[in-house]
Amino acid sequence: MKYNNWKKTREFEELWMELEKEYKEAGMSETAIKEMKAYDWEMKKKERVYCAHNQELPIYLITGDEYAEDKSQLLNDNFEAFSYEAETFMENEMWIEHFEDVRLYLAMNALSCEQRMIMRKICVERYTQENVADELGISQQAMSKRMRTIKKKIKKFY
Repeated sequence: MKYNNWKKTREFEELWMELEKEYKEAGMSETAIKEMKAYDWEMKKKERVYCAHNQELPIYLITGDEYAEDKSQLLNDNFEAFSYEAETFMENEMWIEHFEDVRLYLAMNALSCEQRMIMRKICVERYTQENVADELGISQQAMSKRMRTIKKKIKKFY
């Protein structure tokens, strides 16, 4: 299933800007509004995960046609990917989907692939800046500069 995460997130934010105004005008408490938004955010994330991992199967895959696997190019291309591994979870940046803070989620999605990889290695996998710098083949000073850039980008969302 196709799912445009950036578009859906933007739509979610636009919808909730309007809903927050309506709920405040109706006299709803700030806590209740936040809880409703958090619930909706969880549902949006679940929809994203569902769409990322599911697709409709053609009827010939269900009927038991002995040549069905040859007919599904997607199945042939991704056969080995059907086994779940933690490494795949990390490399595909699915860990970002589990952020509860919408601003942090948006901030992480605003980073480049390399910047998200740096954040993953330092924040999640507990690498040191030196280790990441060695892996990228850059100096410690260059790594520090990249970290400052990442921090500036993230702070824009707070």
